[in-house]
Amino acid sequence: MPHVITPPLAQPAAAPAQTSAPRLAVARELFASHLFLPSRNFGRRQRLPAFGKDLRARRHAGVTPKEIALVYGDDWRDVPPPKIGVKPQEFRIGRYDWSALAGVMVTIIDLQVSGDDVFYLMAEVVAARAYVRLREAIGGRHDERGAEDWARSYRIADPLKKRFVWPLWWSDELEAAQRAASDDWVLDRARERGLSVDDNRAETQHGGDGGK
Repeated sequence: MPHVITPPLAQPAAAPAQTSAPRLAVARELFASHLFLPSRNFGRRQRLPAFGKDLRARRHAGVTPKEIALVYGDDWRDVPPPKIGVKPQEFRIGRYDWSALAGVMVTIIDLQVSGDDVFYLMAEVVAARAYVRLREAIGGRHDERGAEDWARSYRIADPLKKRFVWPLWWSDELEAAQRAASDDWVLDRARERGLSVDDNRAETQHGGDGGK
């Protein structure tokens, strides 16, 4: 009787790779929970940014700056005060205490166009209830926009939900926090200058002195 070679049994097909959507959702939830629950700081003690002690002392003394620069780069000398500074290689999510920035308009000056890290930094400052703008130097010109405008420009098309979703470093809660901080800041500046809210907002958006 001829020897019959039995072919090996077919192996079950490998399960399709899990889509990135669940992982994105988990990452977004973890980051948002860190921002709005400061106790979840990975067991580390928070530190103040450069010049942060002076800013906090002034706030405790009742002195609140209208605007402040947050310089994200290695050399802060060319940026006039009031300012605070963070070196990109030292930034970690949850490392810094931004509470002294609450109620202040913060312009983050990204000296190195640092990629996503600066957006996580921006999100943390928004969570501290500051009104935040980000300025990047691109090709010899400055691109400065509000945090909410940067977030909208980085929205991601989600084929499962058939709509655009926020990037990992942004959320609906941060959007609401930025909108509220912006409204409060514009209202305060308008009151100081005797302008209507609409007039003050228009002047700020078109390069006015912004209440300085």
